Amino acid sequence: MTGQYDAFHYEDLRGRVRGVLITVSEAFPARQVGVVEELIDANEPGVALEMLVGMLVEARVSIAESTIEQIEGLVKEMRLSADTVQLLTDLNAT
Repeated sequence: MTGQYDAFHYEDLRGRVRGVLITVSEAFPARQVGVVEELIDANEPGVALEMLVGMLVEARVSIAESTIEQIEGLVKEMRLSADTVQLLTDLNAT
């Protein structure tokens, strides 16, 4: 992510990524959830989100369209690869 953002902006991103994690956390062991939480706490919400999406795809977890939309918004805002969302969309279509 480029540009100048204040601490509130980064705290908001971390909170939104954590919200997605909470939404899907029941699908994973506590240890895996903890790794994603550690990344969020280390101010790496983009890495955390990409890891979480990878976990969802690998475990073939189908998630609500609203959660996909939340992830899509975060991906766009953090300028992550659009492939991140496409993987989830493809998974939900099967």
